[in-house]
Amino acid sequence: MSTSRSSKGDRGRLAALYLLLSALVTGVCLAQAAAEPATSPFLVASGVPYVEAGDPRLQSLDVYAPPDAEGLPVLVYAHGGALYGGDKTEVGEKPAFFCERGWVLVSFNYRLSPAVRHPDHLIDSAAALAWVARNIESHGGDPDRIVLVGHSAGAFLGALLAVDHRRLELHGLGLDALKAVVLLDGVEYSLDERIRELSPQLPPEVLAEIHGKVGSDPEGWRDATAMRHIAANKGIPPILLVAAGIQFQHWIPGREPKIFLAALMEAGVEAEYYLAPDKNHGQVNADLTSGDALSRTVLSFLERYVKREPALAAAAAKARDVHELTFPSVDGKSTRAVLSLPEGPGPHPVVVTVHGGNGDRSYEGLRQFAAPESNSALVRSFNSKPWAVFAVDFRHWAVFGLEREDVIAGIRFIAADPRIDPERIAVMGSSHGGHIALLVAQALGPTFDCVAVGSPAWTNPHLYLYGSLEEPPLSRLSEAARGRLLELRALLLEHLERMEATGVDTKARLREYDIEENAAKIVIPSLFLTSRSDIPVPHSMVSPTIVALGAAGRAVRAYLAELSGHEYYWSRDTGAQTASKTAEMLAEEAEALTMTMDFLETCLAP
Repeated sequence: MSTSRSSKGDRGRLAALYLLLSALVTGVCLAQAAAEPATSPFLVASGVPYVEAGDPRLQSLDVYAPPDAEGLPVLVYAHGGALYGGDKTEVGEKPAFFCERGWVLVSFNYRLSPAVRHPDHLIDSAAALAWVARNIESHGGDPDRIVLVGHSAGAFLGALLAVDHRRLELHGLGLDALKAVVLLDGVEYSLDERIRELSPQLPPEVLAEIHGKVGSDPEGWRDATAMRHIAANKGIPPILLVAAGIQFQHWIPGREPKIFLAALMEAGVEAEYYLAPDKNHGQVNADLTSGDALSRTVLSFLERYVKREPALAAAAAKARDVHELTFPSVDGKSTRAVLSLPEGPGPHPVVVTVHGGNGDRSYEGLRQFAAPESNSALVRSFNSKPWAVFAVDFRHWAVFGLEREDVIAGIRFIAADPRIDPERIAVMGSSHGGHIALLVAQALGPTFDCVAVGSPAWTNPHLYLYGSLEEPPLSRLSEAARGRLLELRALLLEHLERMEATGVDTKARLREYDIEENAAKIVIPSLFLTSRSDIPVPHSMVSPTIVALGAAGRAVRAYLAELSGHEYYWSRDTGAQTASKTAEMLAEEAEALTMTMDFLETCLAP
């Protein structure tokens, strides 16, 4: 049995290495078809040579720009084609999509294998970027705001340009010449390791094709491996890694981007990951202009770094007013909150955050859920947007009681603030706060726009308090999760006894606070972030509620992590927590952050 598993794994790894070779026939056909010139009303220069006395077709570029362009950000596109094929004219609707949004677009060719091998493809790519930096101003572009988008083999080259400064330095440029990089379903970021591992098993003809691209010298393989050039404090630009969710041949969706992402994040590079679950290898490129979630994610990422003047963008990131406030709850109790406001009078959309754990938090604790200096990458991402962020507290140990009313009072308080747009409110809650956020969504209906919850506790309180540990889903819990459940169950049962002693009908209260039973009352879009490895609130405890929302015809999205722990989605970077995270956990955090931001951007859009 173990031999069978090993054989299957070897076949998968071999197939993965073929990815750089898989477009050989297609690439050649595309290169032959590329003799037809590109046609677009935005084409302002075609076949421009970027090196002297070079190949007139393979070392040239096309420029697209809107009429009267001046000082616009510049997107440089690197085509795919397995390093054997592809052409700069294969841009689809990109010229219209980006030029209509105020960009200049440059698409370039590079010399192809087998006529050349690494590093010639990369040398050409750096030369094309250098031409853009020197000349794009005459076509209405801003040489200080250049981004690179590469697909497939173009992403392979883009990754190397982003992390290895040597080819750009030949032209007097540094890595800061690129303000951001988007890699669309890139391949073999750990190329040398893969070749060394699998070369003894490869057929001679396949090995010859690999050598035709990157040579036969292991030092050359290492030079062509983006992972080997990552280092801290190197000036590597922000990188968005996009992975296709539909398997390409035997390629494991997202495998290489996740490994690359973890290495980038470990080096302190601003890096994000987006999985396009319904797209294949070609569609992540072709659908870039579709206006869907993938398209919005890429455009938002690029605009974050280059749409404004860099100095203004940096100032805007710092221009946050943070206020420590109190508001009266339904019974007059004074409740703490922290409000982070962007620059300008507003009205601003707002994300209301509801923390987990116990209530009656200090202002210092609440700032972690609102302020731009938070140790949460997700909260910092909220602050990077033109959104207000409002962290609301609730009273301690008021489970199944007035804690819900505290948060409702907080939402009404902030909605009445003239600096806030009451028509654009989102709520994000975690753990205990996730349960409260869902209760508020049930109570307030369409009063706000959407609710995102991470590992929401007690979505089925009857199951949590009285369910048998010998029957599913509780029987499927890990020993650690089972122990945690029993510990909290005892505390909650004692709490219910105290409530009964004050005359509360606890049976009716539990039915009222049952999210799963009352799923149809949540009429706004929802996002659930869970993990199989979560101990306090494992995915199996929440999944029936997600299913119930779907069955009720509600708009519900979900992200399921496999390895990450409780509240991983906040992506906190405190020392001890960060040190214990594996590469896979970091990748899951990045995926959850990307999905959360996409969800909130959609629901808070004007």
